[in-house]
Amino acid sequence: MALTRSHRINQATPVTVTAVVCLALLGADRALTFDEVLTTVSLLAGYIEALRWVRWLAARR
Repeated sequence: MALTRSHRINQATPVTVTAVVCLALLGADRALTFDEVLTTVSLLAGYIEALRWVRWLAARR
C-alpha cells in the first residue's frame, strides 16, 4: 500500500529544474565544476525527456 501511494505521489509531482540540479549535485561523489553540473543536468534532461516527463522542459523552451 505504501509503495502504491508513493508511486502516485511521484506521478503527481512535477519535475522542476531545481530538483534536477539538486539531483545532479547530490548524486555526485565529489564537488562538481559548473561544466560538470551542466553535463550531468543535460544527461538527466535527456533521460526525463525519454520517459516523457517533459513538464519542466516545455516550460523552459
